[in-house]
Amino acid sequence: MENNTNIIGITTCVGYGPILELTIPSHVKTCRHVYVVTKPDDTETINICKKYNKVSIVFNDFKVDERWIKTHERRYKSGEFPHPPDMRKEFWPKRFASVNAKSFNKGGGINAAQKIAAESFPNTFQLVFDCDISLPIGFNDVINQEKMVPNKLYVPRCRRDYKSLRDYNDQARYIENMKGGPGWGFFQLYRPADERGRVFYDHWPDAAKTDVWFRNDVIKKDHSNIVQLKTHVDHLGAEGKSIHYKKFNFNFNK
Repeated sequence: MENNTNIIGITTCVGYGPILELTIPSHVKTCRHVYVVTKPDDTETINICKKYNKVSIVFNDFKVDERWIKTHERRYKSGEFPHPPDMRKEFWPKRFASVNAKSFNKGGGINAAQKIAAESFPNTFQLVFDCDISLPIGFNDVINQEKMVPNKLYVPRCRRDYKSLRDYNDQARYIENMKGGPGWGFFQLYRPADERGRVFYDHWPDAAKTDVWFRNDVIKKDHSNIVQLKTHVDHLGAEGKSIHYKKFNFNFNK
Protein backbone atom coordinates (compact mmCIF):
# COMPACT_ATOMS: atom_id res chain seq x y z
CA MET A 1 0.00 0.00 0.00
CA GLU A 2 1.27 3.47 -0.90
CA ASN A 3 0.88 6.43 1.42
CA ASN A 4 0.61 10.17 0.97
CA THR A 5 4.37 10.75 1.19
CA ASN A 6 4.65 9.17 -2.26
CA ILE A 7 2.58 11.84 -4.03
CA ILE A 8 4.15 14.66 -6.02
CA GLY A 9 1.81 17.53 -6.80
CA ILE A 10 1.98 19.39 -10.13
CA THR A 11 -0.03 22.44 -11.18
CA THR A 12 0.09 25.54 -13.35
CA CYS A 13 -0.66 28.98 -11.96
CA VAL A 14 -0.52 32.17 -14.02
CA GLY A 15 -2.23 35.22 -12.54
CA TYR A 16 -4.05 33.09 -10.00
CA GLY A 17 -1.89 33.84 -6.96
CA PRO A 18 -4.81 34.80 -4.66
CA ILE A 19 -6.50 31.46 -5.43
CA LEU A 20 -3.28 29.47 -5.06
CA GLU A 21 -2.68 31.05 -1.67
CA LEU A 22 -5.93 29.46 -0.47
CA THR A 23 -5.43 26.03 -2.03
CA ILE A 24 -1.69 25.31 -1.82
CA PRO A 25 -1.64 24.59 1.96
CA SER A 26 -3.82 21.50 1.42
CA HIS A 27 -1.45 20.14 -1.22
CA VAL A 28 1.65 20.86 0.84
CA LYS A 29 0.03 18.93 3.69
CA THR A 30 -0.65 15.93 1.47
CA CYS A 31 2.21 15.82 -1.01
CA ARG A 32 5.86 14.95 -0.57
CA HIS A 33 6.65 17.87 -2.88
CA VAL A 34 4.73 20.27 -5.12
CA TYR A 35 5.78 21.83 -8.44
CA VAL A 36 4.06 25.04 -9.53
CA VAL A 37 4.56 26.04 -13.16
CA THR A 38 4.28 29.77 -13.77
CA LYS A 39 5.68 32.64 -15.82
CA PRO A 40 8.84 34.48 -14.69
CA ASP A 41 6.92 37.75 -14.31
CA ASP A 42 4.16 36.35 -12.08
CA THR A 43 5.66 37.73 -8.88
CA GLU A 44 2.56 37.08 -6.78
CA THR A 45 2.55 33.36 -7.53
CA ILE A 46 6.33 33.19 -7.08
CA ASN A 47 6.21 34.88 -3.67
CA ILE A 48 3.47 32.54 -2.48
CA CYS A 49 5.48 29.48 -3.53
CA LYS A 50 8.57 30.76 -1.74
CA LYS A 51 6.74 30.49 1.57
CA TYR A 52 6.93 26.70 1.39
CA ASN A 53 10.06 24.55 1.49
CA LYS A 54 8.16 21.73 -0.21
CA VAL A 55 7.18 23.83 -3.23
CA SER A 56 9.42 24.31 -6.28
CA ILE A 57 8.79 26.81 -9.06
CA VAL A 58 9.11 25.78 -12.71
CA PHE A 59 9.22 28.68 -15.17
CA ASN A 60 7.51 28.32 -18.53
CA ASP A 61 6.20 30.64 -21.24
CA PHE A 62 3.26 28.30 -22.09
CA LYS A 63 3.85 28.82 -25.80
CA VAL A 64 3.77 26.18 -28.52
CA ASP A 65 6.74 25.38 -30.76
CA GLU A 66 7.87 22.48 -32.93
CA ARG A 67 6.74 20.05 -30.23
CA TRP A 68 3.15 21.02 -31.06
CA ILE A 69 3.69 19.74 -34.61
CA LYS A 70 5.23 16.52 -33.29
CA THR A 71 2.20 15.98 -31.06
CA HIS A 72 -0.11 16.47 -34.04
CA GLU A 73 1.92 14.03 -36.14
CA ARG A 74 1.92 11.37 -33.41
CA ARG A 75 -1.79 11.75 -32.71
CA TYR A 76 -2.53 11.58 -36.43
CA LYS A 77 -0.58 8.32 -36.76
CA SER A 78 -2.55 6.89 -33.82
CA GLY A 79 -5.83 7.73 -35.55
CA GLU A 80 -6.82 10.59 -33.27
CA PHE A 81 -6.68 13.23 -36.02
CA PRO A 82 -8.27 12.98 -39.48
CA HIS A 83 -5.45 14.85 -41.18
CA PRO A 84 -1.66 15.18 -40.75
CA PRO A 85 0.05 18.41 -39.70
CA ASP A 86 1.35 20.89 -42.25
CA MET A 87 5.05 20.01 -42.39
CA ARG A 88 6.08 23.10 -44.38
CA LYS A 89 8.46 24.62 -41.86
CA GLU A 90 8.51 28.01 -43.57
CA PHE A 91 4.94 28.56 -42.34
CA TRP A 92 5.51 27.42 -38.77
CA PRO A 93 6.71 30.73 -37.24
CA LYS A 94 3.56 32.52 -38.40
CA ARG A 95 1.34 29.69 -37.13
CA PHE A 96 3.11 29.62 -33.78
CA ALA A 97 2.77 33.38 -33.38
CA SER A 98 -0.94 33.28 -34.23
CA VAL A 99 -1.72 30.46 -31.81
CA ASN A 100 0.46 31.81 -29.00
CA ALA A 101 -1.29 35.17 -29.16
CA LYS A 102 -4.56 33.65 -27.98
CA SER A 103 -3.87 30.24 -26.44
CA PHE A 104 -2.35 28.69 -23.32
CA ASN A 105 -0.14 25.62 -23.65
CA LYS A 106 -1.02 24.05 -20.32
CA GLY A 107 0.20 20.67 -21.54
CA GLY A 108 3.69 22.00 -22.20
CA GLY A 109 3.90 23.49 -18.72
CA ILE A 110 2.68 20.33 -17.01
CA ASN A 111 5.00 18.22 -19.18
CA ALA A 112 8.04 20.22 -18.02
CA ALA A 113 7.18 19.74 -14.36
CA GLN A 114 6.29 16.07 -14.79
CA LYS A 115 9.71 15.32 -16.25
CA ILE A 116 11.50 17.19 -13.47
CA ALA A 117 9.42 15.38 -10.86
CA ALA A 118 10.01 11.98 -12.48
CA GLU A 119 13.76 12.54 -12.36
CA SER A 120 13.84 13.94 -8.83
CA PHE A 121 11.22 11.61 -7.35
CA PRO A 122 11.06 8.44 -9.47
CA ASN A 123 8.46 5.73 -8.88
CA THR A 124 6.07 8.09 -7.13
CA PHE A 125 2.49 9.04 -7.78
CA GLN A 126 2.06 12.35 -9.57
CA LEU A 127 -1.04 14.41 -8.87
CA VAL A 128 -1.85 16.85 -11.66
CA PHE A 129 -4.33 19.39 -10.31
CA ASP A 130 -5.75 22.79 -11.21
CA CYS A 131 -4.54 25.54 -8.91
CA ASP A 132 -8.13 26.34 -7.85
CA ILE A 133 -8.56 22.83 -6.40
CA SER A 134 -8.20 22.30 -2.65
CA LEU A 135 -7.97 18.94 -0.93
CA PRO A 136 -10.53 18.54 1.89
CA ILE A 137 -9.92 17.71 5.52
CA GLY A 138 -9.56 13.96 5.82
CA PHE A 139 -8.09 13.53 2.34
CA ASN A 140 -4.88 12.01 3.71
CA ASP A 141 -6.84 9.39 5.63
CA VAL A 142 -8.69 8.37 2.48
CA ILE A 143 -5.44 8.07 0.52
CA ASN A 144 -3.74 6.06 3.24
CA GLN A 145 -6.65 3.62 3.43
CA GLU A 146 -6.75 3.13 -0.33
CA LYS A 147 -4.75 0.24 -1.81
CA MET A 148 -3.00 2.33 -4.44
CA VAL A 149 -1.74 0.39 -7.44
CA PRO A 150 0.10 1.49 -10.60
CA ASN A 151 -1.41 2.09 -14.03
CA LYS A 152 -4.70 3.27 -12.60
CA LEU A 153 -6.05 6.81 -12.73
CA TYR A 154 -7.37 7.89 -9.33
CA VAL A 155 -10.07 10.55 -9.34
CA PRO A 156 -12.33 12.10 -6.69
CA ARG A 157 -15.91 11.02 -6.13
CA CYS A 158 -17.05 14.50 -7.11
CA ARG A 159 -16.02 18.15 -7.13
CA ARG A 160 -17.65 20.72 -4.86
CA ASP A 161 -17.87 24.13 -6.54
CA TYR A 162 -17.80 27.16 -4.23
CA LYS A 163 -18.68 30.60 -5.54
CA SER A 164 -17.29 32.59 -2.61
CA LEU A 165 -14.70 32.51 0.15
CA ARG A 166 -17.48 32.64 2.72
CA ASP A 167 -19.06 29.51 1.27
CA TYR A 168 -15.69 27.77 1.15
CA ASN A 169 -14.80 28.69 4.73
CA ASP A 170 -18.23 27.53 5.89
CA GLN A 171 -18.00 24.39 3.71
CA ALA A 172 -21.57 25.14 2.69
CA ARG A 173 -23.70 26.33 -0.25
CA TYR A 174 -21.65 24.39 -2.79
CA ILE A 175 -22.72 22.59 -5.95
CA GLU A 176 -21.63 18.98 -6.41
CA ASN A 177 -20.25 18.58 -9.90
CA MET A 178 -18.38 16.03 -11.98
CA LYS A 179 -20.05 13.06 -10.30
CA GLY A 180 -18.74 9.73 -11.51
CA GLY A 181 -15.14 10.84 -11.78
CA PRO A 182 -14.55 11.21 -15.55
CA GLY A 183 -10.84 11.87 -14.99
CA TRP A 184 -10.62 15.46 -16.18
CA GLY A 185 -7.51 17.53 -15.65
CA PHE A 186 -8.51 19.28 -12.43
CA PHE A 187 -7.40 16.11 -10.54
CA GLN A 188 -5.44 13.21 -12.05
CA LEU A 189 -3.47 10.92 -9.72
CA TYR A 190 -1.33 8.21 -11.28
CA ARG A 191 1.88 6.14 -11.09
CA PRO A 192 3.25 3.78 -13.76
CA ALA A 193 4.35 0.25 -12.98
CA ASP A 194 7.73 1.09 -14.53
CA GLU A 195 9.18 4.60 -14.60
CA ARG A 196 10.25 4.04 -18.19
CA GLY A 197 6.59 3.81 -19.17
CA ARG A 198 5.40 6.97 -17.43
CA VAL A 199 2.83 8.98 -19.38
CA PHE A 200 3.34 12.73 -19.82
CA TYR A 201 1.16 15.58 -20.99
CA ASP A 202 1.40 16.73 -24.61
CA HIS A 203 2.32 20.15 -25.95
CA TRP A 204 -0.96 21.55 -27.29
CA PRO A 205 -2.74 24.93 -27.17
CA ASP A 206 -5.96 23.44 -25.78
CA ALA A 207 -6.01 22.46 -22.12
CA ALA A 208 -9.14 20.31 -22.37
CA LYS A 209 -7.71 18.22 -25.20
CA THR A 210 -4.44 17.54 -23.39
CA ASP A 211 -6.40 16.62 -20.25
CA VAL A 212 -8.34 13.99 -22.18
CA TRP A 213 -5.29 12.69 -24.04
CA PHE A 214 -3.40 12.23 -20.79
CA ARG A 215 -6.35 10.43 -19.21
CA ASN A 216 -6.77 8.13 -22.21
CA ASP A 217 -3.04 7.39 -22.40
CA VAL A 218 -2.94 6.45 -18.71
CA ILE A 219 -6.02 4.22 -18.77
CA LYS A 220 -5.29 2.93 -22.30
CA LYS A 221 -8.81 4.00 -23.26
CA ASP A 222 -10.22 1.46 -20.79
CA HIS A 223 -12.45 3.29 -18.30
CA SER A 224 -12.30 0.37 -15.89
CA ASN A 225 -8.81 1.69 -15.08
CA ILE A 226 -10.35 4.82 -13.53
CA VAL A 227 -10.67 4.44 -9.75
CA GLN A 228 -12.92 6.70 -7.71
CA LEU A 229 -11.53 7.73 -4.36
CA LYS A 230 -13.93 7.90 -1.42
CA THR A 231 -13.63 11.65 -1.20
CA HIS A 232 -14.50 14.88 -2.95
CA VAL A 233 -12.26 17.83 -3.76
CA ASP A 234 -13.08 21.51 -3.33
CA HIS A 235 -13.13 23.89 -6.28
CA LEU A 236 -12.78 27.63 -5.67
CA GLY A 237 -14.84 28.91 -8.56
CA ALA A 238 -18.09 28.65 -10.45
CA GLU A 239 -18.87 25.47 -12.33
CA GLY A 240 -17.88 25.25 -15.97
CA LYS A 241 -15.33 28.08 -16.03
CA SER A 242 -11.79 27.39 -17.19
CA ILE A 243 -9.07 28.97 -15.08
CA HIS A 244 -6.96 29.34 -18.20
CA TYR A 245 -9.24 31.85 -19.90
CA LYS A 246 -11.39 33.52 -17.20
CA LYS A 247 -10.29 35.68 -14.30
CA PHE A 248 -11.35 34.75 -10.78
CA ASN A 249 -14.80 33.18 -11.01
CA PHE A 250 -14.74 33.42 -7.23
CA ASN A 251 -15.95 36.01 -4.73
CA PHE A 252 -13.21 36.71 -2.17
CA ASN A 253 -15.59 38.50 0.21
CA LYS A 254 -15.95 36.60 3.46
